[in-house]
Amino acid sequence: MRIRQVTYIEPQRTVKSGFEAKGVRLDLYVEDENGVIYNVEVQTTRHRSLPKRMRYYQSAIDMNVLSPGADYARLRKSFIIFICNHDPYGRDRIVYRFENRCIEEPELPFGNETVKVIVNTKGTAGAVNDELQEVIRYLDSGTVSGDFSRELEDAINHVKSSEERRHEYMIMMLREQELLEKGREEGRVEGCKKGREEGRVEGRVEGREQGIVEGVQKGEARLAVLFGHLLSLGREQDAVRAVSDPEYRRQLYSELNL
Repeated sequence: MRIRQVTYIEPQRTVKSGFEAKGVRLDLYVEDENGVIYNVEVQTTRHRSLPKRMRYYQSAIDMNVLSPGADYARLRKSFIIFICNHDPYGRDRIVYRFENRCIEEPELPFGNETVKVIVNTKGTAGAVNDELQEVIRYLDSGTVSGDFSRELEDAINHVKSSEERRHEYMIMMLREQELLEKGREEGRVEGCKKGREEGRVEGRVEGREQGIVEGVQKGEARLAVLFGHLLSLGREQDAVRAVSDPEYRRQLYSELNL
């Protein structure tokens, strides 16, 4: 079976089959041009209840697809695919495919259009096409053996790079918030000091409020300008370092005439 076109793809999709039901976080959720659903999971640890886990994933997807009151005929064909780095059945097969059929009449399908597939990257029995074999080899050992696995590796490296950059931005923003809080505290202390020196209640209130405002505004404005310059220049690493290194931050202020 070949998919001609993917019309919808969503990594790390979360589905829930009921108000108090256990949520399911899907590794990869894909729909093709015919509305067929594919859920792909990568299983790197042995799981005693793998078949029942696949059953629950199937039910969660069905509940997520079917609107309240809709006809059951609107349920779509679906494939639940688990890629495992171990053999859950010990038969050395590369692919285990399961469909519901009549026990008394094995050639008679149940007709619910659900398919469960387990791919065993350690298996040797059974014939698979070259592309699947290439993917299995890559997932099992990281070996790039053709154009498809090379595209897969490039996509993974791109995602890793994006995740690392997103993580850096998150750290940068958290530390920026810490600096702003520090600016507020320094402004409050300076305002109290100014009020005490003037010896008047009005001076304490005014000094405290003015110190807070000035400290926050000055810290926010200068830091925001610095980050804006660094990010526009593609210097994300410098921005991250500037957050935790005051001396380096002062150097950057001087370098960029801020």
